[in-house]
Amino acid sequence: MAAGDSAARVYWRVEGSLLDLTTVQPVAFFTWNAQTFGARMARRGLVFLMAALRPFLYAAHRVLATRVVYSVLRGVSRDRLDLLGDEYFQYKMKPYLKPDGVARLKQVQAEGASYLIKLVNVTTEKDQIWIFVRGGETYSTKVPLRQYRIKAATGSTWYGRKN
Repeated sequence: MAAGDSAARVYWRVEGSLLDLTTVQPVAFFTWNAQTFGARMARRGLVFLMAALRPFLYAAHRVLATRVVYSVLRGVSRDRLDLLGDEYFQYKMKPYLKPDGVARLKQVQAEGASYLIKLVNVTTEKDQIWIFVRGGETYSTKVPLRQYRIKAATGSTWYGRKN
């Protein structure tokens, strides 16, 4: 990348700039909305236990702590998780999007710059999904339920995956 090209790129973290994300809240929402009363109470009890144990597990082993969090959802159908994920975004996340971050993202879109969103699996630290969106367009997709670190970049020139 040439020195003059650096002004054409903008990088920002979605966590913190658009939204404050936590691990336990979405899992608690999904378990609270289990299909049967018995499953709801059993899963809710596991969430409380997991919330108490998670800080100790996280200090000992990050990957294990993350797996324990999501193990509470084992046995929930993918369709149910998709439905609850949509509801969680619409009712729990969307109202709390930070106005400054949303305004900046809209400004970048209005300028016609293309942008790349990369989801990195927190457990494995591997790139999970890359989404490239051309300037002035929008894109919508569903992603598997996992904990991700979201990275975003925007600019007018595509330098490839390594840059």
